Amino acid sequence: MVHADMRKSPRRLTNREKHMGYSLIELLMVIALISVLGSIFLRSQSSSFVNYSKLRLAAAELSGAIAKARDTAAKNIPVDLTCNVVQTIDKATTNVTTAVSPANCISTTLLPNSINLRDRSGSSDLSIDQTTVFTFRADGMSSNADALLTDQTILLSDPRSTAVICVNLTIPTAIIRLGLSKSGSETCDYTAK
Repeated sequence: MVHADMRKSPRRLTNREKHMGYSLIELLMVIALISVLGSIFLRSQSSSFVNYSKLRLAAAELSGAIAKARDTAAKNIPVDLTCNVVQTIDKATTNVTTAVSPANCISTTLLPNSINLRDRSGSSDLSIDQTTVFTFRADGMSSNADALLTDQTILLSDPRSTAVICVNLTIPTAIIRLGLSKSGSETCDYTAK
């Protein structure tokens, strides 16, 4: 015979005790939400990286064209000849064109081909901060005017990227440096990779 106190009726579970864990559906919904947010984040970072890569490519193309014009002047113009290699970087079209002045003082086949930075980089929104004309001579470089003997910096930007690439030329030696600037900043960091 069982004593009445020994028989216990089954204890009822409270609502809190019934819901001690998460259901499989709840866990799957959280995983799906995290996956969607992660893919949105990665897509935005990926497009930013692609735009920055296009900007770097445009800067490399520009510095290559400038170096070729500089080297053409240094190697093909006699020091006593008043001949210049003139390179124009157009803000509106992003075209880089090279010519000689006066005409026919050296063969135009020695000059670098004209390039369009937007076409070469694949960045249709590429912009240049100013139209710039460089004059390269056999003994170095002059800027837009011989009296202005300061370094020249060209800023390349793309509105879809936060970075601004700086292409700097020292005068009169025409040493080319590439640097990085954050949008809205006036200073360029030439130590950044």
